[in-house]
Amino acid sequence: MDSLRVLVVGAARSGTTWVAEVLARTECADYLHEPDSVDWVPFAARARAGMGLLPVVRPDQPAPRHYERLWDAAFSSGRRSVRNRVAVPMYLSVPRVVRAEASPGASSPLRARAAVLLSAPRSARPGTRHHIVKSVQAPLALEWIVERHSPRVVLVRRHPLAIVASRLQFGKMFLPDRQPPVDGRCVDELVRRWSAPARPERGQPFEDLVWLVGFTVSAYDEVAAAHEEFRVVEHEELCASPEERFHNLVTALGLVWTDACDAYLRHSNAEGAGFTTNRLASTQARTWEGRLTDGQLSTARAVLAGFPLARRYPDLVA
Repeated sequence: MDSLRVLVVGAARSGTTWVAEVLARTECADYLHEPDSVDWVPFAARARAGMGLLPVVRPDQPAPRHYERLWDAAFSSGRRSVRNRVAVPMYLSVPRVVRAEASPGASSPLRARAAVLLSAPRSARPGTRHHIVKSVQAPLALEWIVERHSPRVVLVRRHPLAIVASRLQFGKMFLPDRQPPVDGRCVDELVRRWSAPARPERGQPFEDLVWLVGFTVSAYDEVAAAHEEFRVVEHEELCASPEERFHNLVTALGLVWTDACDAYLRHSNAEGAGFTTNRLASTQARTWEGRLTDGQLSTARAVLAGFPLARRYPDLVA
């Protein structure tokens, strides 16, 4: 079998990790979890300096050099960098809120800047045959990644109200004191084309959280609509029949199912919280009910109804 590159994408809290973890247990595969995340990868802060929450790289334009290095390494194999053994703990020792701003020359703490400068891009283990990589912040660079590395793309979709409810549980992580920056020109272009609502003014953290869900999901949907070869999987359908749906996905990608895949699905079908992938599959439908107040639900529906994704979810405008 030829070596394969698989990129799992979707909005944060849509079930991408669950999908990637199953695929990582297929035969001869290795998994790289969010190599572009500034939350825990110091080289990502260097590669994405000035690019904001959702990096914009168009397929017909060159990417920043370190952003190219990040993705080139992600789909390759090699020895884990010794420098990262020092850089990663150093990076994680500073508050999360300042890590994204820890690029060289920034005014962030010296420890964070030193970690970023010392760090190296992450890659899979030596000898890896099939590369499984996951990202939740790549909708506006996805076509560039596809053109450069030709991965088989799996887009994980989940009801946007469920994503909102899930993000809300994490407090400051998704409701920061300052709005995370995004590329204004790209946002304005898409908002005009979609006739979508403008980003909320500062001081409206919940509305901004919902808007980012609507924007990110719609951006992924637009790229997928232009690429029939992408595999689109619905989180709710995976939860309804995980064994059947995951077997079908693995086969469609050209990977080989293993006993480890079965074991992981059994283990993950249990009570869990936070960043763990343990969830009772039977309880995952309409998870926003009981988690969002009537006021939050009304606000979320009003914002999300203005995005293209609303065409797939009639209950957003009910």
